Amino acid sequence: MRATWAELECQLFGAAMSDPTGYQRAIRAVRLLVDVLAIAQSTGQLAGLWEQAVELLVDGASAHGLSLAGLSERQIAGAAFRLRDLELRARELREERVRQIAVARAAGATWVVLEEAGEPAVGWLNPYRCLEMHLPTGLAAASAVELATAGPPSLRVTVVRLDPSSGAVLGDCPEVNVQVVPVSSGGLEVLRAAARNRVEAVADLLPRS
Repeated sequence: MRATWAELECQLFGAAMSDPTGYQRAIRAVRLLVDVLAIAQSTGQLAGLWEQAVELLVDGASAHGLSLAGLSERQIAGAAFRLRDLELRARELREERVRQIAVARAAGATWVVLEEAGEPAVGWLNPYRCLEMHLPTGLAAASAVELATAGPPSLRVTVVRLDPSSGAVLGDCPEVNVQVVPVSSGGLEVLRAAARNRVEAVADLLPRS
């Protein structure tokens, strides 16, 4: 369903770009429907409204005196649903990070994995990435497999500052250089352990979050 919304959004703005007036009307219609979709408080609720998308759009446009003539109602609906979906997913991600941090602290853990996806051996289709936070400081190791057109893949580790209570990104940590190591130098857990050790080695030297 998300792929459908993204495709409809591309179609809408691709066509509207050649018509400045139509583009402005399309933007207004999308924004109007996004406001209507505030009734959906979860991605699941939003998906359940898709069958009523055009009806919601037409009713909202009529109530605000907005003409939809010459515009694709389905494309407008798709763009609006995609924007609201992005808002809800961002909120759900924030809430999940807070929950993960609370659980890890209650368990007396030092590290918590806030995000992990992909497979190091899969290649271009699903590259690996991981965000692991050091609970005492809020410093985190952001690791991602980089695939080269020639040669073996490598793991790029960047240290970033996170809010220790929410996991929200506060910024980069320029005091610590980016490190790139070949994936062939060890298994995934070995590489992740190296990233954690790197953060811990500098944690006491940096300002606390």
